[in-house]
Amino acid sequence: MKKQLSILKIMFVALFSIFSLTFINAQNDVTYFDFTVTDANMTVQVSAEICSSVMDEGDLLGAFFTNPSGDLQCAGFQTFLGDQLAIAVMASESGLFNGYATGDNFQWAIYDQSASETVLLDSEMNSSPPFSTTYIANGFGQILSLSVSTGTD
Repeated sequence: MKKQLSILKIMFVALFSIFSLTFINAQNDVTYFDFTVTDANMTVQVSAEICSSVMDEGDLLGAFFTNPSGDLQCAGFQTFLGDQLAIAVMASESGLFNGYATGDNFQWAIYDQSASETVLLDSEMNSSPPFSTTYIANGFGQILSLSVSTGTD
């Protein structure tokens, strides 16, 4: 009986290990696109033509800010389905550093589903009112162009 329990324990540990490793490997860059819904946001419009110039249907487009640890953190994203996007980019709540602050510049990134990787983008934002080129809570933005970033940051 002890031998059967020992074999059963070994099988359980082996199955748990396989499940864990499979789950961990399945967690790729797409998890970086998680964000917290906060008390304010800015809506940023992106045309289908601009999206399709750098991404395929099913890819994610998100806005990222630098958190206090110096890491990029998502503040909002949308999945490109072949049509224009309206991305709600979250503001930081007081003292929580969980979104953009007024005047922050945008860092856009796509999650490329086919390559399973995140790619940083450079952008040109519309500066004509009512649009803003930097973050403003309850404001509006519009992306005029996106390109794969060539910067070293």
